[in-house]
Amino acid sequence: MYAIFRAHIMLLYQIKPTDLLIFNESFSSVLKGTGFFYNSIEKTSHFGIHNSPILFFLLPFYKFWPSIDLLVITQTLAITVGAIPIFKLAEELLRDERKAFSIMLLYLFSPFILSIIRFDFHAVSLAVPFITLTMYYLEKEDYKKAFFSSLIVLLAREDAGLFPLSLGLMMIVTTNKDSKKLRWAILYSLIGILWIALSVFVVIPHFSVFRFSSRYDGEILWKFVGFLILAMFTTTGFLPILAGKKLMLILIPFSELALSNYWAMLSIGDHYQWLLGPLLVVVSIYGAQKIQSSKKFWLSVLVGGIFSILFSPIIQTIPRYPYVIGTRIDLVFKLALKLWFVS
Repeated sequence: MYAIFRAHIMLLYQIKPTDLLIFNESFSSVLKGTGFFYNSIEKTSHFGIHNSPILFFLLPFYKFWPSIDLLVITQTLAITVGAIPIFKLAEELLRDERKAFSIMLLYLFSPFILSIIRFDFHAVSLAVPFITLTMYYLEKEDYKKAFFSSLIVLLAREDAGLFPLSLGLMMIVTTNKDSKKLRWAILYSLIGILWIALSVFVVIPHFSVFRFSSRYDGEILWKFVGFLILAMFTTTGFLPILAGKKLMLILIPFSELALSNYWAMLSIGDHYQWLLGPLLVVVSIYGAQKIQSSKKFWLSVLVGGIFSILFSPIIQTIPRYPYVIGTRIDLVFKLALKLWFVS
């Protein structure tokens, strides 16, 4: 409800939710035959900016209900459904339903997860449940299902190739001479690299001259990086620190953000942590495995919950903090007052 409310409030007050309008027009152009995911904001097909075949899955639904509400609702549902594999994974590893439920809550209230829901609509949100599902299958050593699930993640965007690449890296450092696991690790890594190469050098250039690499040819924003690290570990109760070698799972997604010169990629409140967010919770589960004392576990969860609220882009309890993007939540109250007096 918040996401829908926010989108309509912004439109009411003539504040353009740019990315939401980009996707709305892109879907319309396909169905009306006026262009292949063309939109007037990017002035090209959206595939000239991001390689996102996953959007095709949403086209039939958009034809039935051509509305920004559909996009926002679908995004919210996708993120929420992603909590189910998180719960199942935590239950499998921690052998405790209550602990698994608390980890699921950390996922749902994570500022990195809420940022995806808050910020307009993006194709990457549709990949989130398949990220968590892949991790569940991987833990069950069902490598085939994990592989096919990871392929769906790839369809979200060109940098989605970092996901199987991260899986491969983690599996290599934790393989313990398991030849089967090593073969799958190499396959994951190769498919990730191939997808990125195909997207960056073939698909995107076919539609436009957009250079995503421009976000990496400037100065690293160290203060933003420091804030990101602080938010990552405090909102998970420092559980990832205990994950050992499995901490490698978030190394590549974190590096994608940390090495950028674009402030929005490092700020809470935008969608750019779409891969880091769910994987951070997964790594927290691995860390929680190492805690022998229930008291320490619940203390970590409490700390994570408190800091998740403090850093939340929805509640935004740190007003004007430069690394938490404003929500314009005051518009909600303005609209409520307007509706109250009209009625």
